[in-house]
Amino acid sequence: MRDDENFLESCITWGYLSFVLVGFLKLISVMSKKKKLTTLVRQFESCFPSPSESDQEQYAVKRYLKRSKMFTMGFDGLLTTMYLAHVLIPLVIYYFQRWVLNLPDVKHPLPFFDLAPWDYSGYMFYPTYFLQSIAAYTVTCGAISNDIMIFAVVFQVLMHYDRLARVLRKFKVKNQYETEGAEENLKALRSLIVNHINVLRLTDVVNDVLEVSLLLNFMASSLLVCLVGFN
Repeated sequence: MRDDENFLESCITWGYLSFVLVGFLKLISVMSKKKKLTTLVRQFESCFPSPSESDQEQYAVKRYLKRSKMFTMGFDGLLTTMYLAHVLIPLVIYYFQRWVLNLPDVKHPLPFFDLAPWDYSGYMFYPTYFLQSIAAYTVTCGAISNDIMIFAVVFQVLMHYDRLARVLRKFKVKNQYETEGAEENLKALRSLIVNHINVLRLTDVVNDVLEVSLLLNFMASSLLVCLVGFN
């Protein structure tokens, strides 16, 4: 029974460690590609549809904005709730056992790791608890900001691809025997091809900037699945 408890505690600890490591690596990966990220944002600004109603409808901006908000707010709410639960629940249990149940020798819990380089059973309990909470908050904000950026970038790329696909499906070939009909067809197709090339180049920049973050997400998810399976 003791071995099972130790194994479960080890799995939980590895889960915390992986979350912390992935969060810091995401922050480092974004900071290391700050110039490319700035270039990417400027390219998105240059190709974003104008405020005119026709362009907004053509790109379905409102629909993609609604989807983006749904994903980002859901993800933000999930991680924030998890953070608050991990930070507050041990403290609530501690106060309940100490002040309501009046149990003797109540163990001083920490929000994540019951481990510190000093003895936190006395007056250092609250500073240690606060330091772990701040560290977890920093990592959580890093994970949220990084993944929200991924959501925003991916939805904008999809918006451009979907608009291009709709225009191609609705493209009507003019009669080549009409005056300048073939030339107008080529001109319209040439514009669509240029647009497609620009979107492809934009996608390459997105992959270059976010490839490390996506790899970290995949590795963290795989580790989490393995830990759940072991449990």
